[in-house]
Amino acid sequence: MKSQFEEQPSLSHAMVHYLKAIHDLFEENGYVRAVDLTNYTGKSRGTVSIILQKLLSQDYITIKNKKFINLTEKGHSLSDRFIDTNRVLYDFLLLVLKVSKKTAMQDACEIENHLSPESFEALTEFMAKWKDN
Repeated sequence: MKSQFEEQPSLSHAMVHYLKAIHDLFEENGYVRAVDLTNYTGKSRGTVSIILQKLLSQDYITIKNKKFINLTEKGHSLSDRFIDTNRVLYDFLLLVLKVSKKTAMQDACEIENHLSPESFEALTEFMAKWKDN
């Protein structure tokens, strides 16, 4: 049986951040607009627009009425994947390696898009066993 982690998408680090930002903003507000992403990320409207067009062209998002941004099923699945990966990496770095919260957050963010499905699953299993002890 294939897991959702077996396919490695070719997304830039920025695109991953925007998927996660769209997810977070939707959870918080119930809707997402480009201006919300601009405020959330601190990036210019032009930068946000470029990333949104890339996500739209790869079927990760839809834009309704030229205003409201939604994750597609594909985009939602991928954002969940990166959120889970980030959480497991953060916990590992903070709890096992005992790095600072700031370092754990930064490093988890940098690593999440490069972790193979095999490594993710092994790390998840390790953390489950480690937390049980």
